[in-house]
Amino acid sequence: MFLQIRQCTLPSLGSDHNPIVLTCGNKAFRKSYFKFEKWWLNVEGFKSKVHEWWSSFEVSGRPDYKLATKLRLLKTKLKEWSRENRGNWKARKEQILSQIGDMEVTQESRSLTDDDRY
Repeated sequence: MFLQIRQCTLPSLGSDHNPIVLTCGNKAFRKSYFKFEKWWLNVEGFKSKVHEWWSSFEVSGRPDYKLATKLRLLKTKLKEWSRENRGNWKARKEQILSQIGDMEVTQESRSLTDDDRY
């Protein structure tokens, strides 16, 4: 009945408890909504790229139509840009989470030294 259930423990980030993830099988398809990612602001040249895209959109019509159309075009550009740049951040995140997990295992067997922390 529950053949596809999986359980895994995530590293505890800033807590003495580890979150547990329970996966119950295939996900139902849902429309993905656009989300602005905070990390985009940390990427060098991002703001100038957005300004460049926004200025390049040639839209005519009522002001509300122009705004809505430019926002839709910008969303498309941001999604493409994010797909191209996400890999570097994902790899770095996985590396950091792995290091945290290693530190937690070490901490369970002994106290962490300054060398372990940095």
